[in-house]
Amino acid sequence: MPELKGSNKLTQSLCLSRRKSFTQTLQPNNISKEEFQAKVFEKVRQILHASNTTVEQFFKKIDTDGSGEVSNLEFINALRSLNLGLSLKEIEELLMYCDTNKDGKISFHEFASKFAPRFVKDFP
Repeated sequence: MPELKGSNKLTQSLCLSRRKSFTQTLQPNNISKEEFQAKVFEKVRQILHASNTTVEQFFKKIDTDGSGEVSNLEFINALRSLNLGLSLKEIEELLMYCDTNKDGKISFHEFASKFAPRFVKDFP
């Protein structure tokens, strides 16, 4: 995964300001937002499983500044590096879905609740 250097607040602001619906983003596929999310999260789970990487290890890897939270830019770069064929709009929609408290960052708990919901049940 490419290393993130510095913080680009303008890019992060643009990510937050784009609030297109999954329906518009995925019109050619005619799938629901929930189906799209489920497919992407399952694909990421498969990648993690195949690489013997835990959700916690992956989170630490994409938290390139070591802040303990994943910024919008870190999240975008991480999903792009997985080569899932997602558009920027799709990644931004996933980012907004993961950022449940809408603070512009994804905590480990937010991340794990989406990518490994069974793990969160055992996590304090």
